[in-house]
Amino acid sequence: MVLGAILLAVGLGFRGTSQKAEGASTAGGKTSLPVSTVTVVPANHYMVSGHFSGKVAARRTSEAGFERGGKIEIIEVDEGDRVSAGQVLARLDVRRLQASRKEVEARRTQAVAQLDEMLAGPRQETIRVARANVEDLKEQLALVELKRDRAQRLLKEQAVPQDTFDEASSGEKQIQARLDAADQQLDELVSGTRDEQLRAQKGAVDQLDAALALIDVDLEDSLLKAPFDGTVAAREMDEGMISAPGQSLFRIVETGSLEARVGVPADLIGGLELGAERAVEIEGARVRATVKAIVPEVDPVTQTIMVVLALPVDAAGALPGQVAQMAVEIRREETGYWLPTTALTRGERGLWTCYALMAEGGADRVAARQIELIHTENDRVFVRGTLEDGDRIIREGTHRVAVGQIVRDLGDTAPGA
Repeated sequence: MVLGAILLAVGLGFRGTSQKAEGASTAGGKTSLPVSTVTVVPANHYMVSGHFSGKVAARRTSEAGFERGGKIEIIEVDEGDRVSAGQVLARLDVRRLQASRKEVEARRTQAVAQLDEMLAGPRQETIRVARANVEDLKEQLALVELKRDRAQRLLKEQAVPQDTFDEASSGEKQIQARLDAADQQLDELVSGTRDEQLRAQKGAVDQLDAALALIDVDLEDSLLKAPFDGTVAAREMDEGMISAPGQSLFRIVETGSLEARVGVPADLIGGLELGAERAVEIEGARVRATVKAIVPEVDPVTQTIMVVLALPVDAAGALPGQVAQMAVEIRREETGYWLPTTALTRGERGLWTCYALMAEGGADRVAARQIELIHTENDRVFVRGTLEDGDRIIREGTHRVAVGQIVRDLGDTAPGA
């Protein structure tokens, strides 16, 4: 028992001497300032992340309207109705178009009949009549020539006046002209219709066919059809109203094909790839979406690049217009060191300063390190500068120390260290 008391006294005396030595400074016997430190190690990268918001939108939205103007006769659907691609939504009054089509059809029938007649050529009966007319005129010409010759002889004998001969000569010329015309008509009948006349008539028929096709297009455009499967989100007009060409009658929102459109800063776009899956949060529900497109331009208002993500069909009841959020994270290759934000103090010329402990004569003396801030992440920063692997950096309380001051290193005393 006596030996135990002696040992206890010796131990207490030794601990007191140790604590006194621990609290003493090597300079002037004053107590040195205790500081906590963090030992830095080099890192070759850091991660940049952020949460960005956008909107859920239908893949396709159409302001459906008639291509031609007219009076709306029938509207088949209303707001909220589901429609299928090609389904008739509304009709225009087409009575004028139908009347115009009948008129053009009649003109075409007439033109086709004329063309058929030209292609068939003249009837044999018509040719025989024309040939008989030529023969008759030849006989008349021969008779007139005899009369002229007789009148000419009598004129020489002064048995008839000059007028008689002139009448006979004029009659011959008239018959000759009629004969020439009859010969030409007969030749045309025998040769048939000329090619240029046939082409002109065929062109007239083609022109009427084009007019009918144009009317048919107008009739087709008088039916407003759904461009794709979707839902009628809005109805702008009613029956009896006059619709102008291109005026919106319905707004159709495609169903089953939703997208999330999120604006992402240009410096983070590198972390996204087409076809990659990303988690998107919509009204508190998380869904997996696929990067469908990255618009190659910066929005002048938000200074972001639009990223389009295709949502799955069962996207937790997502609706167009809802807010969609996406987290983006990208790895940046950079050599530097991680420090707690409390270890920094402002320096000069845009740089920052931290304080390292330098072992000197068995004591730790404060030295300044100039650093450049690269990235901030919560309560720590990624920096580069005059740091070396293994440097002990004062974690906090930098306002209490000065360069050259001797301090006592308590090690890394941060919670969880």
